[in-house]
Amino acid sequence: MIRVLATLLLALTFGLAAHAATRAPGVTFPTATELGVVQELDFNRSEMIVSGNRYSVAIDANVEIGGSYGAFTMLQPGMKIRFSFLVISPSEREIVEIKEIPPNAAIEQA
Repeated sequence: MIRVLATLLLALTFGLAAHAATRAPGVTFPTATELGVVQELDFNRSEMIVSGNRYSVAIDANVEIGGSYGAFTMLQPGMKIRFSFLVISPSEREIVEIKEIPPNAAIEQA
């Protein structure tokens, strides 16, 4: 049991270190902002699908729901959001800010 826990802790440590390396101090990535509809949420992997695109969500992402501070885990499928993300590579995008927008707001779907 202790070996299993130690192995999991080691894997988690290396996983967090690898994630932190993509946002190391002094390293900058282009930022983009878009509007979209939350389709799927994976809280265990800190990922979400917004308007057909998969994004990772930064552990320190700023989240605003209903005009108040919120958390990633408070989001729900169907919510309309404005979000900002880092473009780390063509296939890797990390959301750093999420703001819920009114449900009646029009969003163009590609």
